Amino acid sequence: PSLSICDLGCGNGSALVPFRQAGFEVVGVEPDEQARMIATNLLDELHAGTAETATAVLPGRRFSCVRLCHSLEHCHDPSRAIDQALALLAPGGVLMLETPNCAARGFAQQEGCWPWTDIPRHLNFFSEKSLRKACDVAGLEVEVCDFRGFGRQMSDDWLAEEAKIDSILRPEG
Repeated sequence: PSLSICDLGCGNGSALVPFRQAGFEVVGVEPDEQARMIATNLLDELHAGTAETATAVLPGRRFSCVRLCHSLEHCHDPSRAIDQALALLAPGGVLMLETPNCAARGFAQQEGCWPWTDIPRHLNFFSEKSLRKACDVAGLEVEVCDFRGFGRQMSDDWLAEEAKIDSILRPEG
């Protein structure tokens, strides 16, 4: 059967390029007009919308895989977004969820200065426990949950930028 993937909150579409190269039909839903302008040439199909309105812009559609990668934390109603994603899944399909981990050491150390806090764009904050709970409430079985971290956080440029942000948000004395 043909493979298809729908990315709810696809941004500029670059995360879907490997799927397209592997033969998937790639479809994106994105609220940001500028991001959609970039994504339009990378995807087979692109729609304006949010994760919470996905079935309205893709009525009757089903996909092998639905992604909510770094978009659930931006949703006004994460439970509705998960329900919408499930409604788009074909039988036997896979839902991919990825969010910043608010139980990470960096979150505890840097509080509101942590770059993945991203206030005010991030409206919700998840740990493994709370994300598993959201999945449980939606009737999902979690097959894999892992923390990958970001290697770029150890580069000199990254650390310098973090120090600059921290000095602005938490000035001394």
